[in-house]
Amino acid sequence: MRVGCAATIAGAALSDWETFKQYNSLADQLLAAATHDQLAECARILALNVAHYKARFGEAPTDDITETLRADSVDEGTAAMLASGMENLCGVLGTVMGLDAPSKLN
Repeated sequence: MRVGCAATIAGAALSDWETFKQYNSLADQLLAAATHDQLAECARILALNVAHYKARFGEAPTDDITETLRADSVDEGTAAMLASGMENLCGVLGTVMGLDAPSKLN
């Protein structure tokens, strides 16, 4: 994911971008510490989240998501979406790992 590595910010609120970077870093730590079974359970829960979205709103726009992940820069809305996604990942990983819920970063 290029966005997590070397993206620049183009008009995004710094707090959203900083929040994304912090959750992204936390996600990396949790992913490194998780067992195979914990990662599998996390994937199952996140798959159910996607299925729930699909049932309520239709197909997620995967082309848009792929473009976002390949982008060299993000706007304010995208930075907020990325932060929310990483927060969700951290929350699910923390839950399946039996950790206390991480506090909000901002």
